[in-house]
Amino acid sequence: MPIAYVKDIDLYYEEYGSGGNYLLSACQFHSSVESYTIDLAKHGFHVFNVQLRGYGRSTPVHPDQDLGDYWYETWADDVCDFADAMGIDKFFYTAESHGSGVGWLICVRH
Repeated sequence: MPIAYVKDIDLYYEEYGSGGNYLLSACQFHSSVESYTIDLAKHGFHVFNVQLRGYGRSTPVHPDQDLGDYWYETWADDVCDFADAMGIDKFFYTAESHGSGVGWLICVRH
């Protein structure tokens, strides 16, 4: 089970493909069987599908933790911190569902 230890949390991820053409995606749950990101790995992308904090195998959200309106900002920072922890300087980002809002905030904040 691949886990990235990022600052004070654990982020579960799945990795597909290889090389330096990085593609990161983050959402609540990725399909490890059927996903457009897995298809992109077959076409030259080194894909990391990251599971957002608070879901699945990533660090659960503590019951006392309430980020109010700042969940998306936190998740965007988590994705960028993940990239830093993996030694990734530049990457493409794609996602669906909650991950789409994360993408907007990566653009705005980073």
